[in-house]
Amino acid sequence: MPKGSHQSLYIIRPPPFPHGQRDCFPVANMSPPAIIAPSILSANFGALGKDCEDTINNGAGKATASGNDRAALIRTTDWLHIDIMDGHFVPNITWGPAVTASVRKCVEKPSAAMGKGTFDCHMMIAEASCDVG
Repeated sequence: MPKGSHQSLYIIRPPPFPHGQRDCFPVANMSPPAIIAPSILSANFGALGKDCEDTINNGAGKATASGNDRAALIRTTDWLHIDIMDGHFVPNITWGPAVTASVRKCVEKPSAAMGKGTFDCHMMIAEASCDVG
């Protein structure tokens, strides 16, 4: 589907009309709304907390967005995606619970479950039960 297009669902009733005409009416879109969760792997690690706060408050791609595009980005930057890698489950190492907790101090907690400010954590670690609590 092209970027920016909207998908709608139409129910078509059997044609009770002469010449096979169809009566169509739109039905509410049944797919959940998209959630934009930029990865903090693209942040400036020297200013990680500030970059995460700016992304949630001002939108992803703020450096290149302007006008209506910027407003759309601000509305749609809902979550932060955090890749947590331990060097065992995957060969790379990123950060763990301590850095994630530090970033949380800079990003306001969501006011509702799954709301703006949610951390979408991708746990690529060998012993997840030790770090989730």
